Amino acid sequence: MGTPTLSVVIPTYKRADVLRRAVRSVMSQGDNFVELIVADDASPDHTTEMLASLALEEPRLRHVRRAVNGGTAATRNTGAAEAAGEWITFLDDDDEMLPDFLAAMRKALTAAPSSVGFAWCGVRWVMDSGNQEGTFLRDGFWKPEFPSRQAAYLGFLRNRKIGTNCGLTIRRSAFRELGGFDETLRAAVDTDLLVRAAQRFDFVVVPEIFIKVHLHGNGHVRRDTRALAEAYVRIAGKHEEALRQDPTLAAALFYKAGWLHYHSGDKAAGRKQMRTALHHQPFSPKNWMTLAGFELLGQRAISLHEWVWSRRAGLERRVPERP
Repeated sequence: MGTPTLSVVIPTYKRADVLRRAVRSVMSQGDNFVELIVADDASPDHTTEMLASLALEEPRLRHVRRAVNGGTAATRNTGAAEAAGEWITFLDDDDEMLPDFLAAMRKALTAAPSSVGFAWCGVRWVMDSGNQEGTFLRDGFWKPEFPSRQAAYLGFLRNRKIGTNCGLTIRRSAFRELGGFDETLRAAVDTDLLVRAAQRFDFVVVPEIFIKVHLHGNGHVRRDTRALAEAYVRIAGKHEEALRQDPTLAAALFYKAGWLHYHSGDKAAGRKQMRTALHHQPFSPKNWMTLAGFELLGQRAISLHEWVWSRRAGLERRVPERP
């Protein structure tokens, strides 16, 4: 295999100030990328002017602007459709690449067999405060080992540990074979893509910290629990055969969808998904206790659950769970 060519895609919407940081982090990677595509989801701010200025410094920077706002999945697909590289690396507009990320990814992909369709790396999480970069939270990466591709596929469906903000790099031909991101989903679009990718392709992990994820009040912390719950149900529907063969996994997915619906205030939808979880795992004390708690205690159960969840993760240092 020759040296891979890499296209970097940054989807953005109305974040010109933090976008500049993301773009410069790519520009500092030297000659390790063939193009940087910023896919703009019809931003109403000064994104166009800012990128025009940066393009004077970096001729490989391309600005692709959507005519109408389409959301995260559509914007990523717009950028990927323009990519010419053999591999596509996605970077969120409020995150940044650390030095040598693309060089390390190229090295890993050069040595990878042709069955490999995607890769990722380790992540550093920081919590920003206002316009200042805030507190270091932690470093981490997921480096699973599976005995087969089928086991990997089920593992991705069960764990949901990575997303595009983990330095996701995917073979362009694989991305197109998968049909890109599902634009009908309003949440968990990266989870959906990666579960489908794990069905068809192998992966490699670069076990070093090369992406810095910035957490802030208007960023990665997900508040639309209803959209996330609906996405999990939709994803489960795409993998019915696998879930029929693994009722424990099915129960876990519908359990998560259920409590997300409860947290969104949709008690009827929460009850329905919890009952579906119990259909797959009827003797689970956890499922029965959760259903009873939400039904009997209502908002108090939600408040208690949120408190337990935050205490378990650490009140000051919590890194949000992957969707």
